[in-house]
Amino acid sequence: MKIGVRVKKDRRQRRFYAGMLLGMAVSLFSGCAYFGPDTVHGNRNPYNIAIQKTSEEQMLLNLVRLKYRDTPFFLEVSSVATQFTYNAGLAGAFTHGGDTSNIFEIGPSGKYEENPTVTYSPLQGEQFVKRLLSPISLETLLLLYNSGWSVERVFEMCAQRINGIRNAPRAAGPTPATAPEYKTFKRLTDLMRNLQVKDGLNIRLEHPSPGAVEHRGSSRIVMRFAAQGDAASESRELQELLDLSPEVPFYVVTPNYISGRHDRIGIQTRSLMGVLYYLSQGVKVPPEDIEAGRVTVTRTADGEVFDWDQVTGGLLRVRSQAAQPDRAAVSVEYRGHWFYIADSDLTSKTTFSLLHHLFALQSGDVQSTQPVYTLPLGG
Repeated sequence: MKIGVRVKKDRRQRRFYAGMLLGMAVSLFSGCAYFGPDTVHGNRNPYNIAIQKTSEEQMLLNLVRLKYRDTPFFLEVSSVATQFTYNAGLAGAFTHGGDTSNIFEIGPSGKYEENPTVTYSPLQGEQFVKRLLSPISLETLLLLYNSGWSVERVFEMCAQRINGIRNAPRAAGPTPATAPEYKTFKRLTDLMRNLQVKDGLNIRLEHPSPGAVEHRGSSRIVMRFAAQGDAASESRELQELLDLSPEVPFYVVTPNYISGRHDRIGIQTRSLMGVLYYLSQGVKVPPEDIEAGRVTVTRTADGEVFDWDQVTGGLLRVRSQAAQPDRAAVSVEYRGHWFYIADSDLTSKTTFSLLHHLFALQSGDVQSTQPVYTLPLGG
């Protein structure tokens, strides 16, 4: 935005026109310098996308690390602060136009700068124990179930045992050398999912009634199965698997299994670290890493290589290849190969999303540790 005028050589006229043009330029420039809302519109979404993308890459990276028995590490973005500055000025020039006049040009100049500061906090100490090592609460499972998540997906990821039925408990640690026990649990969660779809399963938090003698002072989680209709056959099979009495109207859900109590469902949950280890069994490593002994090969009782897809294939598949994948929902480079979740693999993407929800829910009310890394960018 420049303004030009032909000015005669008379000194008074030059001063007059120069002052006039200066006032006009300042007025016009001040009208162009209003950029506040535009900066929010142009910068908030890129920060949002960048943080979300790197969070997913970090989660995938740690799953791959666990498959190789490497140490996981979480570095969280605890704050993002950015400062916008606009350095304004005016530029003017005289152009000789002959014996009788000169051309005087004046216009605004400016420089727009953004100086963000990103603060990272490593997950450690009390926060590490709370998020990664503490067992997932039954209340968290209830919250996820009532939020619409598949009971099959939630329980296969988070439950170690239900009424003594084992869900590959050794898979909640470094890859075991022998095949896990899992088939009965798979049937159990399959029945629960069928009941959920048919509206024959109800899990809720029950509050004590005024004057109730049976349970006082605290709420409890109860589970009900449909006794009639299309879901009745699944309910009966489920009751048999869990050694439950079909005569009671509901079953109290507890964190401990009590043998001989036919009105209780004991659910032993995993920690988030256990969930990460469990899902890491679905990472497909390059054949050369298997041959080099960099990962544990699980074998059946017959000595055959066990296929972990039988356990985790319905939840998560992480593929690997030498070149960077073209169509990946999330990918990360590690140990000279690219590991990724295919963008068309909706099952794995759903499980990966649930894993992020669990990670957030496990944070609870633990205060953040003091930041260690503060990086000013572009300052």
